[in-house]
Amino acid sequence: MSLYDALFAVLVGLYGPAARQVISQVALFGGLASVVFWPLGTLLLEWMTWNTALFIYGCVGLLNASLLRAIPNRQSPRKTLVHSASQCTTARLPAILYALFIALMTFVSNGTSTHLPELIANFGLPVTVGMLWGIGQTGARLLDVISGQRLTPARLAVITSLLIPLCFLLALTANYVPVAIAGLALGYGAVNGLVTVVKATLPLQLFNPEQYAERTGLLLIPGQLLAAISPFAWAWLGSHAGVDGTLWFSLSLGVVIAILALALAKCVRLRGQFSERLSSNP
Repeated sequence: MSLYDALFAVLVGLYGPAARQVISQVALFGGLASVVFWPLGTLLLEWMTWNTALFIYGCVGLLNASLLRAIPNRQSPRKTLVHSASQCTTARLPAILYALFIALMTFVSNGTSTHLPELIANFGLPVTVGMLWGIGQTGARLLDVISGQRLTPARLAVITSLLIPLCFLLALTANYVPVAIAGLALGYGAVNGLVTVVKATLPLQLFNPEQYAERTGLLLIPGQLLAAISPFAWAWLGSHAGVDGTLWFSLSLGVVIAILALALAKCVRLRGQFSERLSSNP
């Protein structure tokens, strides 16, 4: 109940299509939070019992809830939507592609992150190498914020999806160069950081902003279900197929994800052309 999704829906309600940059900034600070609170949690446990530490975290949560009162209780002006039969039909394909794209990307991301320490240890590297995941995540989100409006959600989705098979190809070379696993931690950390932004901003190009909360609320359900299943699936896969088999499976899913991203980018282009024809022929 404390995921980004509800807040992103609020931001789209406030800013409409212009919410893209604000969402990127929120995701950046959300990533920085883990950099602060993991060390903070460790320090608190050195100074006090875990009960008191959790009490302090609860107080921070209450403070966070009070800050939400500063968000304006309004929405951006809504346009009257006119749906033609062809428009409704063509909107189904992007919705299906988006749901599948996010579901598979979430599945791979959650499974990889859950078993990353085990994967690192398997190649004889210290588990602290996993810190590169956080560096990649925060660095990628910072670059996204710096890029501003120059990098559209569709292009970001394609770049992010192409990074996935490249990361697993790099990991497969760890049998010969064990340090390559560090590259997986850094690269897939970047992927994980950008997935949050892609998931939130791509619907702004695929659907009308007025439909954002309704569409994403429904289309993200498969991804959340697969997120819950992924740690168990990766554990089963690791015990039956081994490390190499798991990496090859992840690479295969990464290729499928990249194909879906390219298909979604084409849907965005077609939607833009359709909108241009409507505006030129009112």
